[in-house]
Amino acid sequence: MKAITLSIDKRILIAAAILLAAVLCRPAWSAVEQPCHDCHTMHNSQDGASMAQDGVSGPYAHLLMGDCVGCHTGTNDGTNAIPYVDSASEPTYGTNTLAGGSFYWVRESGGNDDAKGHNVFLGEPDDDLSEAPGKHTGCGGDSCHANLSVVQSMVGGVGSHCEGCHMVPAHHTPSVGTVTAAPWYRWLSGHMAGAGKGVSGIEDADWQYTKSATDHNEYLGISGTKTGTGGLAALGNTMSGYCTGCHGNFHIEQDGSSNWTRHPSDAVIPDSGEYASAFGGTYDPDVPVARVSLAGGVTGVVTAGSDMVMCLSCHRAHGTPYEDMLRWDYQNAGYATANAGCVKCHTEK
Repeated sequence: MKAITLSIDKRILIAAAILLAAVLCRPAWSAVEQPCHDCHTMHNSQDGASMAQDGVSGPYAHLLMGDCVGCHTGTNDGTNAIPYVDSASEPTYGTNTLAGGSFYWVRESGGNDDAKGHNVFLGEPDDDLSEAPGKHTGCGGDSCHANLSVVQSMVGGVGSHCEGCHMVPAHHTPSVGTVTAAPWYRWLSGHMAGAGKGVSGIEDADWQYTKSATDHNEYLGISGTKTGTGGLAALGNTMSGYCTGCHGNFHIEQDGSSNWTRHPSDAVIPDSGEYASAFGGTYDPDVPVARVSLAGGVTGVVTAGSDMVMCLSCHRAHGTPYEDMLRWDYQNAGYATANAGCVKCHTEK
């Protein structure tokens, strides 16, 4: 057989073509890239010991070695591939906590204060509330709209615990920065009247472990009348719309005389008076605002007259060391001198 001799250039070209084909045929990287055994176990014991992360509990659904909080418990250091929303010891608020804060201050073996966050711990009844404040009528009992610390059975397919909010945790779905469709931003989606709907947003790559005016999450908002109880069906794919799925009555903000009576969720920051200089025009990731559109991507400015105050402008979804899961110490008047909280918009107060 006659030998075939290829020039170096041709060999390089063929090698490049093979490499390109391999790349194009490779499935997209998933949102979870660490080894399967970091989260899963084929059996629930090894040498007679539980394979659960705490060494005691289990077994868990989906062959997991822990529940939601168990898998997401640790210390954020900027290199962790899993976002940690709880920790064994008290985190340093604002330093190694992420955008949503931490459940540490709520957990009984942690800060043990249910006023400082959402209680998602099964078997640890809320010490202060039996149901979500501002709750919709008709969603009582063990509904996820009423209580996250009990196993809910009212709606099939909707989980309990953290899955009361993160309903479809698509850990193996390819990760993208801007999320405007299923599986939705942070897997926050709806059911029943909100079926097929979820939260649109732009997710920061390290969940705001590092943050600045141009390094942060972006949230969608919707301006309009504040006379309905809200929810995704009424308020579109917005973060405030999602929050009002449980705290619906907080969206009925004005009485018949247009006087404020409730939270100013998705209220446009006026372009007049003290509000015209809100934020000094510069975005502050510690006091986020909502946008009418995500088309502009991550931006470092706040535009009075269009950008909005939303639920997360004042609260963190998981928890904080402060009452009412507020972002700052509202009971300490000193926070205002640090140009934080209310004075970001109310610049003359």
